[in-house]
Amino acid sequence: MKNKLETHWPSLINLHAFNKIYEAELIFWTIVTLIIVLIIYTKQYYLLGFLYILHITCVFLHHHKSKEITSSSKINYKQLKQQLKTGDLILFRTNNHYDLANFYIYVALPLIYDKQYMYSHIGLVYKENGRIYLIESTAEPHKDIYGKMKSGIRMMPIEQRIKNYDGIIAYKSCKKDLQSSLPKIKKTINPIYHSPWGLGIISQYQSICKLDTIIDDHQYIKKNGLGCMPFIMALLQKIGHIKPSQSHMWSNLAASKCKLGLYHDAKMVIS
Repeated sequence: MKNKLETHWPSLINLHAFNKIYEAELIFWTIVTLIIVLIIYTKQYYLLGFLYILHITCVFLHHHKSKEITSSSKINYKQLKQQLKTGDLILFRTNNHYDLANFYIYVALPLIYDKQYMYSHIGLVYKENGRIYLIESTAEPHKDIYGKMKSGIRMMPIEQRIKNYDGIIAYKSCKKDLQSSLPKIKKTINPIYHSPWGLGIISQYQSICKLDTIIDDHQYIKKNGLGCMPFIMALLQKIGHIKPSQSHMWSNLAASKCKLGLYHDAKMVIS
């Protein structure tokens, strides 16, 4: 398992994902273009230097905050396997390069919103008949429990997911064992299992705004998908683990510390 925290300078554009520019990236580059045109038109060229310095400052602050992850409590994978139970959370922090738009939209801004929000992905542990799986929604395709390469909402063996991940992984232990909720989890996931990942920041925002009912709107999910956080939050609400009144604390699930009182603080998973 690759779990060393690496810090990268965000590239201008992620060419690997250039054929999948979502509306958030389009909005970002539109705003950036308008600002540059305005600066050139008004001949206030010194503002370009100011923006560059501001960007460098944001990157260094992000890297500084990222190092706090490695100073948290740690647990090795052997211990983790013995402790995992249905309802636990697995948090991910990628080592992959960010393009400039994604850096600000999905990394810098969430970190400003909540300084404990240091992870970029989340999955829910599902344990049945001694086997441990991870339920998640992601843009990256991996082999699911049926052996098919699949992105979006899926279930896959947790060992396969953790050991092949390039980045930081953390574990949040649920204070309650949700084993009795297995039938309800299955019933909730089955109708939307072939749904895609949330296709853009606007659709994800819409999902968050209607968390109390989104999980039952199968047609909406199949058309627009669900991001990792709205999906896990809505699933936990559906099985009764999180109250609808707590939906405004959705980002707290992917934070290092948990203010909801339903989970223990995150532990970093090491080899």
